[in-house]
Amino acid sequence: MKKPLILVFKIVCVSLIILFFYKTVNWNDILSSLKGISIPLGIVALLVAIADRIVVAYKWSILIKAYDIVNPWYAPYVSAFRGKVFMLFTPSSIGIDVYKTYYMKKFGGSLLSIVSSITVERLVGALSSLAIIALLLYFSIKPMHPDLAILSGYCGILGFLIICVITWSITSHATQLTKVSIPGFIPLKSKEIFKKFINGVTSISNKKSSVYYYFFISVIEKLFYGTAVYFAVRSLGIHDIPYTYLIAATPLIAMAERLPVSFSSIGFREGLFVALLYPYYQDISYSVSVALVLRAVDMVIIGMSLLFWFTEEPSKWKQEELQNIQREMQGQTFS
Repeated sequence: MKKPLILVFKIVCVSLIILFFYKTVNWNDILSSLKGISIPLGIVALLVAIADRIVVAYKWSILIKAYDIVNPWYAPYVSAFRGKVFMLFTPSSIGIDVYKTYYMKKFGGSLLSIVSSITVERLVGALSSLAIIALLLYFSIKPMHPDLAILSGYCGILGFLIICVITWSITSHATQLTKVSIPGFIPLKSKEIFKKFINGVTSISNKKSSVYYYFFISVIEKLFYGTAVYFAVRSLGIHDIPYTYLIAATPLIAMAERLPVSFSSIGFREGLFVALLYPYYQDISYSVSVALVLRAVDMVIIGMSLLFWFTEEPSKWKQEELQNIQREMQGQTFS
């Protein structure tokens, strides 16, 4: 009963957001803005967005290796691009996570290890988002409250250090979670599944360096989205929004887009961009135009991702490569 109600709630929210934009946005201004778009700068925004997907896949490959999951080198990259297609039909990142699990399982990896790697990816990814938000807080506060910018900057640096310590602490003491007692009213089978899941997730504490490296790369990766937004903004002829503001503020926007409010954040993302650009442009038309450019970038990447469905590797090469990987894994186990 709850699922239909949640679905109805999401549909109502999206409908209200779309209705709001329909009533308040000057669509003639948007069309005129989009007609004057700079194609070269739009292409740069697209290339940055593609680079972002590659780095996201590379980050996950760090955790895949840490969990000793058997897979060819290209698997994280293929699943990262193919999985983006499913983000059109599911809220948040549920679609891409499910596809990544399905695709990696094809290579014989442990389901527990794959799910554990995705869980750590989401947890440490959220911490890295908070870290970059804190580190660049000065630049995101300055346009709205210049008098508080310096104080915010110092507080942000302190917050960044605290988040780094939290990441270290969670990684170092993760095994303590295995000692948590499970309430007696939970069925025995559910308890066993939960214990296996916790043991799988916390086993990463044996390879702390992989988590720290993932965290470092993830902090850097958060700058890509802001860079893509910057070139999307510039492609529309908007030149007075600083790059530093966009890379500082967009990680929070990216986190908010993960909320399961609507499918592919339709309507919700546009509202977030209204808030993002409000310190510089109170006219909603500009914000919606930028959001539509980024939608177009997403559509191009999804179109490219669909090509991966028709570009399977030769089966003989795939089998030989998989056998070599399995031999390596067995050799590491026996050594």
